Amino acid sequence: MRLRFSEKEIDAFMHSADRPLTPKDVEFLAWSYDSFPHFVYSIYRWAVSKHFGEFVGGPFITDECKFLQENPYTITVEPRGHWKSMRLYAYLMWRLWRNRVDRSNLRVSYFSYRKRLADEHIQNLKYLVDDSVFRALGLTDEKNRADTLARYTWDSNLAFAERKRMIVRPYGLLEFSRGAHSEIVIVDDPLKDDSDPNARTNVWKINSTFVSVVMNIPTRDGCLHVVGTPQTEDDFLFDPNIQKEFIVRIKPAIFTENGEEKALWPQMFPIEKLKQMRESRKIKLRGGVVSTFEQEFMCQPRAAAFSYFDAELARKAIDVSLPNNDFATTGMKWQPTPSTFCIAGYDPGKKLDPGHFVVLEVVGNQYIQRLSKWFDNVDYFSTDKGYSQIGYIARAHTKFNISTIYADNTRGELYIAEERHLIPNLSCQVISLQKKTEMAQAIDSALMDGSLRLVDDPRQLRQLMNIQQDLSCSRTSEGHGEPLTSIGLPLLSMFYRQGRIEAQRGSYLLSLH
Repeated sequence: MRLRFSEKEIDAFMHSADRPLTPKDVEFLAWSYDSFPHFVYSIYRWAVSKHFGEFVGGPFITDECKFLQENPYTITVEPRGHWKSMRLYAYLMWRLWRNRVDRSNLRVSYFSYRKRLADEHIQNLKYLVDDSVFRALGLTDEKNRADTLARYTWDSNLAFAERKRMIVRPYGLLEFSRGAHSEIVIVDDPLKDDSDPNARTNVWKINSTFVSVVMNIPTRDGCLHVVGTPQTEDDFLFDPNIQKEFIVRIKPAIFTENGEEKALWPQMFPIEKLKQMRESRKIKLRGGVVSTFEQEFMCQPRAAAFSYFDAELARKAIDVSLPNNDFATTGMKWQPTPSTFCIAGYDPGKKLDPGHFVVLEVVGNQYIQRLSKWFDNVDYFSTDKGYSQIGYIARAHTKFNISTIYADNTRGELYIAEERHLIPNLSCQVISLQKKTEMAQAIDSALMDGSLRLVDDPRQLRQLMNIQQDLSCSRTSEGHGEPLTSIGLPLLSMFYRQGRIEAQRGSYLLSLH
């Protein structure tokens, strides 16, 4: 639809632009109903310049506008400062602008991590609408005295009951339980938690709320747009099942094209500036230096960006064809082969943490995982689940013909099992900081050279990535980094045998040959 305007309306546009309109301005206004990019480069641009003093455009902005306009269900993961919330304000203003012609009732549900953050977004939206040409063209905010609720109408001259309205309400994902249907659903920065980069407790709740509630809010012809920054690999942003209903784009600030690094939005963040930020955005921790740039600008989950292990290498180590031979639940699908043997690692379950038991088959220079067993609420010696941790591991020794079971006994949990020989071939270990570092190095080395193959156990992967560069690990509902011990201890023992770890003046280095 090509819009036409009266002389009075043209005067209002010139006042909003604070200058005479160029032929290009008039052309953009004419197509601003059908084209989100044309709206952004005219009406929205003038409002932003008036409120913030500057509007920065470029091909990146045009492409983002087309993406939102052409796809009703989207998930966007992009860098900090790259027109994230602002695009959502622009989109809602465009829908409001179209409603000047459509004259229909529109309900907008605006979600953020907490309601107070959603409130701030509604305030920013209202500021931009106030600084736009809309009021001069007849828009009324029936909630102009409310900072965090907008109720717009172009029909203020009609009786109250006859007016058509666009209503924008804020919600917090952590506090939200259920809501009415809406034509437009916005989810803006749903996983923000700067207080604890590794905390996953709220992630579970938000994931559940998004799937069970938020995804059911849009009307049949409605839209749902999600814009966020990754926090953990558990975020619904990366869930392949959820992604089936969305068009997803994940764009880092720096990408490589024909061997050359380029900036995603060079008009705002030139490549030279991004490279400088990549070097300077680092934090010194007890175990070394970690980069915040990877999470904030390269779209890496924060836990992965801070993790000791490389997320891509860890995912490559997973072999989905490997069965997890939990004989207590799914049975055994593994049979021993000649000239191979099995080793195992065990991190005993404590009061707050689950136990984890791993079996690795050694095939030449390859370490193939045959079992990943989690002990949740399973006692050491007795349980109502039909087996105990000690009993299960003793049976595993026989079924897998395990040569040695390396176990963490730093706190003496296995003193009785060791004294009474309840677990055959048990080798109890006291884990010092030095040995902890060696275990992490052993796992990292095996991931780098591709010698470690893991079963597809998402919980194991999450806990592995939960181990940070200083070897600290947050306690979550799923564990406390148990795979560092259950995988690291048996790997380290093999590295000792192969001479891949050599002592040099008190430090331990891995030889990757």
